[in-house]
Amino acid sequence: MNIIILVIVGILAALGIYIFISKRKKSTREIEDTAAVVEAIRNIAEYVTCRYVTQLVWVENKHRTLLPDHEICMIVQGEVIAGFDLNELTKDDIQINGKELTIQIPQAKILDVISNPMDCEIYAETGKWSDEEKNEMLKSIKEKIKQDSIDRNVLAEAEKGRAKIQILLQSFGYETVNILTPC
Repeated sequence: MNIIILVIVGILAALGIYIFISKRKKSTREIEDTAAVVEAIRNIAEYVTCRYVTQLVWVENKHRTLLPDHEICMIVQGEVIAGFDLNELTKDDIQINGKELTIQIPQAKILDVISNPMDCEIYAETGKWSDEEKNEMLKSIKEKIKQDSIDRNVLAEAEKGRAKIQILLQSFGYETVNILTPC
């Protein structure tokens, strides 16, 4: 009889220790889960939700007083990539409460403007352009492509990607995902 009581007391003690350790690990896990979620989302880095591809005609004239004028006329290919820079997220932007995740995602922005000089078709060119002049021209071209994309509401289109972020985060195992928009 004493052996049975000792076995029951031993089982209850082991069960109590197991429950105590489980609860202790669970509260620690929430902090670790938050850090893990932040890290997993930041590893996505830039979440591209919109691409804008364009062509534009670029004409540049450089008038000189003593030397002949320089002129160039070309068709330039460009691409604007817009979406969310998830590298900006911090631990403060994410709150986890069991199976519920609340996250503040930054506003969509233009992540990159690409214009490769190799993708330009030159139709007319007179004079010789210095490297500095070419770099300034490329900078101006990229700025024009960026402004054209903004005028065509690329950022509003990129913002629509928030719904896809919600689906992505639900795939991490969260039943409820609340996405907050910064003011």
